Amino acid sequence: MSYHIGICHQHVRAGDAIGHDIYGIYDLLSSMGFMVSIVGDYFDDITLKNKRVAEDIAKVNASQFHLLIYHHSTYWEGGEQFLHRFHGPILFRYHNVTPHLFFQPYSQLYTDICYKGREQTQRFIHSFPHAFWTADSAHNQSELIEIEPFGRKRFFQSPPFHRTQEFFSVSTKRSENPLNILFVGRFAPNKGHIHLIRTIYVYTATISESIVLRIIGAQDPELKEYYAEVIEEIQKLHVEKFVEIHNHVSHQELKNLFYQSDIYLCLSEHEGFCVPIIEAQAAGLPVISSNCCALKETIGSGQFVSDIPKTPEDYYFYARLIHEIATNSTLRNQLIETGYQNIMHRFSIEKIENTFLEALLPLLEIHFNPTDIR
Repeated sequence: MSYHIGICHQHVRAGDAIGHDIYGIYDLLSSMGFMVSIVGDYFDDITLKNKRVAEDIAKVNASQFHLLIYHHSTYWEGGEQFLHRFHGPILFRYHNVTPHLFFQPYSQLYTDICYKGREQTQRFIHSFPHAFWTADSAHNQSELIEIEPFGRKRFFQSPPFHRTQEFFSVSTKRSENPLNILFVGRFAPNKGHIHLIRTIYVYTATISESIVLRIIGAQDPELKEYYAEVIEEIQKLHVEKFVEIHNHVSHQELKNLFYQSDIYLCLSEHEGFCVPIIEAQAAGLPVISSNCCALKETIGSGQFVSDIPKTPEDYYFYARLIHEIATNSTLRNQLIETGYQNIMHRFSIEKIENTFLEALLPLLEIHFNPTDIR
C-alpha cells in the first residue's frame, strides 16, 4: 500500500502565496513517490483539475492518511476536528495569523476569526505535543517558541515554496518618466496602503509630480469600509492621478507590472513572510520596506528598511529614499544585485526543499517504512 500524505488547508487557490506553498510541497512529495492529497473545504478550478483533492473535510476519512501536513493561517473549526480524528504524525506549517486588532474597526467577522485563529495556534501546540512545526520565518518561529518555550526542538524554520523563478529578469534599466512605484497586497488593514499614499503625496509635494504608485490587490467585500478609507485618503490628498489600483490581474499581467516598475515599496504593519518582496527582487527591483514582523528578515541584507512612518518627517524620509534610488544608478544597481543574492542564497527552491524535508524527515523516520513507498 502506498504511503499517503494529506496536505490540509481550508481554501486552496493556485494564485496566492499559501496556494503556491501547498503546490510546492505537493509536487516535491509526489516526485519522491508518495501518494499526496490536498484536504480542505474549497478548491479553485485549477487545483481541482491538476491535483488530487479530498473535498468537504467533515466527510473525509482521516484514517486513509499516514501523515498530515496542516497549513495554519486562520481559524478553521473543521480542520481542528479533522486533526482530532487523525491518529498519526502531524507537521504544522505556520504562516502566521494576522492579529485581530487590525480588523476591529472594519469587520467583526474577521476580528473574531483572527482572534480565534491565534487561540487555535496555542491549542494546537498544547493538544498535539508530538507534532512538529515548520514556520515561514524566524519571526513566526519566535511566536511558537513564545507559546511553548520548551518546544524548541519541534519548531523548525522553512521558507514557503514560491514561483519567484518565473519573475527573474536580466534588465536593470530604470524606465523613463514617470517613476513607477509598485506594491502587491490585498486590501486589508495590515497592508499599510495609507502609508503608501501619504508617501506618494509627500513625494509629489516636495520632490516631483513625475511618479505613479501602482497598487495590485484584490478587494474584499467584508473589508469595504477599509477600501473606502483608502480611496478617501487618495481623494483627500488629491493624488488621484498619481495612484493606479489594479484589483484583478492575470499572472502574466502581474509579471509585466513588475517588469514595468522601478521600485518596490512595502510599508505593511504585519507580515509573516511577504512573498511579493522576493518576487520584486527577482524582477530586478530595488526594495524599500518597513521594519515590521518578518519583513526585515525576508528582504535580506543590503536593502533599505526603516520604521513604520508616523509623522510628516517620516513620510518625507521615505520620499527622499525613493528619489535617491531613482537618481543614483550605482546605488540602484547595488540594491538590485543584493536582492538577487538574497534569493539565490536563501530562497532557492533547492534550499527550501532541503529545509522543509529537514522538518518532515524526523516524522517519516519514526513512522515511515521504506517498503511503503512506490
